[in-house]
Amino acid sequence: MGVSGGGEPPARGDAQPPPPPAPGDPDRRSATQRRIDRPPPEPLSPRQMALAGVFIGVLYAVGMVAQGEVVAGLVGGVLAAILLFLVLREAGNRQRRRTAARERRRSGP
Repeated sequence: MGVSGGGEPPARGDAQPPPPPAPGDPDRRSATQRRIDRPPPEPLSPRQMALAGVFIGVLYAVGMVAQGEVVAGLVGGVLAAILLFLVLREAGNRQRRRTAARERRRSGP
């Protein structure tokens, strides 16, 4: 049917393993070590945090207003937006502190 090559498929043990990396090669490190050494992603900017807060606040307010609770929806939406902003800001600050501590440990005394 158009497949040529005849013979039997190669046995499992016939495949040659890739050559080992050179001692100074950065790929020599394990995948876990490369992941650990990779810098963490930058935290969100204050503008991005505010936009996320506004988005969640509006969604909450629209949902509550659709149920007929106008005042509760507006107040709850504002509070949800503020809460999300504060949580994201704290998470970013903690990430910055962890990164700074890791750099201090790496640089050593």
